[in-house]
Amino acid sequence: MRLLQEALRGYEQVDDGLGRARALTSIGNLHRERGEYELAVRVLKEGLDLRRQQGDRHGEAVTLHFLGLVFVNQGGHEQGIACFRQSLALYDGLGDLFGQIGSRLQLGEVYRRQRRGLDAISAFEQTLELSRKLGHRKFEAEVLTLLGLLHQQLGHVKRAVAYVQDALTVRRSVDDQYGEATTLRHLGYVLQANGQGQQARAYWKAAIELFDGVSAQREADEVQELAAAEQHAGAGGSQPSAGGHEGR
Repeated sequence: MRLLQEALRGYEQVDDGLGRARALTSIGNLHRERGEYELAVRVLKEGLDLRRQQGDRHGEAVTLHFLGLVFVNQGGHEQGIACFRQSLALYDGLGDLFGQIGSRLQLGEVYRRQRRGLDAISAFEQTLELSRKLGHRKFEAEVLTLLGLLHQQLGHVKRAVAYVQDALTVRRSVDDQYGEATTLRHLGYVLQANGQGQQARAYWKAAIELFDGVSAQREADEVQELAAAEQHAGAGGSQPSAGGHEGR
């Protein structure tokens, strides 16, 4: 923070509006990461005004994205959605696929929190299409996993399992052991929710081995606790089924 504030003062001294805007965006986002939301909103709005004055459309999109995250963190979902939509429109105009992915991903997550299932699915599916267009396999795997968890939440068990299994295939194709372990953990969640506790434990066991292999001890311990709790519950026999209508 100190270095960013010093940089801001330096930009102010030489009347560098674009430099000031960049510094304000970085400072505002740091306030967000620290949970200092009121400060973050004030600083990011100041940076946003400067971005617009400078005609920096990409910087405007970035700042709007961070501002949306702050509003969501504060529980202001509709304000967050408005910011993400504005940033998405700017990224679309600039042809920035990475930016589009980020904004659509956040829109999908906010819709999911609001239990707007169809809107969330649409946002995630568009993100998936962009990820494949970019050839960014890790993004693709992440979005496939999110789609799987969303369908599981909606009771679409077969689709949920299919999406997360596809994510697992992608993770393995790029030799992403940590990502593979995380996806195995999520696949276990989906199966457990469908009353398939024994299969869930098998995937969790594989996840633990991979987490151990990349020295992710905290994650390994968390999954170990899940597996132990499931085994104690009777190999999934007492777990409620998440089955239901498979359509949208």
